[in-house]
Amino acid sequence: MSTNMLFIAIIIIFGIFGALRGAIKSIGGLVSAIVSFILARILATPITRLIFAKTDLDEFISNCISVVNTGINESLNIVGSGSAGLHSIGGTSIISDSVNGFFNTTSNIVQVSALRLGSIFVAMLLFTLFMVVCGILVMIINRSFEMIPMGKTINFIVGFACGALKGLLIVIMLYYVLYGLNRLLGLTI
Repeated sequence: MSTNMLFIAIIIIFGIFGALRGAIKSIGGLVSAIVSFILARILATPITRLIFAKTDLDEFISNCISVVNTGINESLNIVGSGSAGLHSIGGTSIISDSVNGFFNTTSNIVQVSALRLGSIFVAMLLFTLFMVVCGILVMIINRSFEMIPMGKTINFIVGFACGALKGLLIVIMLYYVLYGLNRLLGLTI
């Protein structure tokens, strides 16, 4: 019984937050995030290529990656030569294999191209820019919608419904987590 009350409280709380935020802001925020993500992914690589064509930034990034790779390789050589006494204990290698594995993994992570690294950075900047622009548009639409007769009331009611729906989705996920724990551990919900 107390779990049901908790679930109902979650739905009501999310409904209230949705009503206070309004339908336009709630739906607009979701649409803004999706559109910003798609546009950033589509435009990141072409814009990065354009930046690299006009500047020497790709060479700078490649040099930085090269310096990091050189440092890792030198560290590997030091560990490989300095751990001769720790290399095998009882016929099995303990420390050197794990350290070499760590450095090899790190070396593989660092070996990314300048274009890929630049594209990731540009995508983050574009996503932020598009989110700001979309956020401004959503605010303008929200203010315009609230100026029409009954707009504020509709925005409030639909906002409550959107928030309650979000709360319901969270309750469903929480229920399945608790249901899984109940089956796994024999707990009661």
